[in-house]
Amino acid sequence: MINKIKNKSWQLGFDLFAVTKPSLVKNFSKYQEWLENGYQADMRWMEKNLEKKADTGRILPNCQSIVVLGVSYFNRNFTAEQKDDLKNALIARYAWGDDYHIVLKKKLIELGNYINNLSNHDYVFCGFTDTGPVLERELASQAGLGWIGKNGNLINYQIGSYFLIASLFTEARIENYRPKNIGGCGSCQKCLLACPTKALVKEKTVDARKCIAYHTIENRGDIPATIKEKMGNRIFGCDICQEVCPWNRFAKKTRMPELEIMNNRDCLTKSDILKMTQEEYQQCFRNSAVKRAKWEGMQRNTK
Repeated sequence: MINKIKNKSWQLGFDLFAVTKPSLVKNFSKYQEWLENGYQADMRWMEKNLEKKADTGRILPNCQSIVVLGVSYFNRNFTAEQKDDLKNALIARYAWGDDYHIVLKKKLIELGNYINNLSNHDYVFCGFTDTGPVLERELASQAGLGWIGKNGNLINYQIGSYFLIASLFTEARIENYRPKNIGGCGSCQKCLLACPTKALVKEKTVDARKCIAYHTIENRGDIPATIKEKMGNRIFGCDICQEVCPWNRFAKKTRMPELEIMNNRDCLTKSDILKMTQEEYQQCFRNSAVKRAKWEGMQRNTK
């Protein structure tokens, strides 16, 4: 059964696969400390459902198994010219294709139904990808998909860190499957040194109040001048700490067509963004995670 489920996840486009059981989250106290320090900025939803975040067994009653998955969203690297030219408008790689929240949720439903058909049983299941009461990096790390790097991202020795995490909680009893998990950051400090705003206040700890990704995506107010002057041409998200990570030399192109580059989102200029009407913005970023920032936010980020 486990091999059939693994093969199905591969067919759906997922690159990493593990199965674990509901349990207490080992590093939950560190998450609490992170919240107490105010590193979440005004993202108050991160303070909700703490009992579920601390114990994955509370997320789905009678949950017997959690299928933990990773999918590469990598397509290509920016050229040196793109990164150096301030006229360009660089968008984080995860947003070049369709909105992963929608794409992966559909894949999880398909996988959940496949497991039910395989078992000949109507098990209750639910799937999450960056929207539920799940500390996904901790869950994936405990399941064996990789380790949490000094930049706070989950890193896998086979595909680096340009991947999304999804989890399927199900009543079905599936045997545990822990993939080979080797590697680590060692003495490398490249991400800590490269962050232009020093948002990586210490290893594995991001202060959203200093983070370009937070300010260009989640912040609805004015961007502080101290952050704005460091943004350069990063107008939605920021991949700098991943770009310098040596493990990303192993990044593999996504196998999900929905996550491939659409509407030239990887090579837009600031002039392209500023000239967009709201209708043109909606067309360019249709079905994209960029819509999170809204037209007004993208105009603000680009000016």
